Amino acid sequence: MVKTIKSSTRNRRSPPRDPSRTSKQAAPTPVDPVAILEQIAGDKSLKPTPRVAACRELVRIRMALGAVQPPKTAEEKKTERCDRLGEEINARALRLMQPSGKA
Repeated sequence: MVKTIKSSTRNRRSPPRDPSRTSKQAAPTPVDPVAILEQIAGDKSLKPTPRVAACRELVRIRMALGAVQPPKTAEEKKTERCDRLGEEINARALRLMQPSGKA
């Protein structure tokens, strides 16, 4: 009499699959290719490979066409933050000045 061994090692080795997520589903977060191009073009630590050069050239073309805003300077960023903070403070002050419904 010959014993047969059930071979289910493949199922034991692979991690349990999430049944709610099928292989046909898209990535959970959408990827913006233009944002990736801009990120690559702005990264100065990358070596000047042909791909990086092409990304930088595409961003230059988009800037020339007006599709991309030039990067903000530190002064512009600081001014923008101060303006936003001022708006938040004004909104909070207006909320505090409004009479509450509690009497």
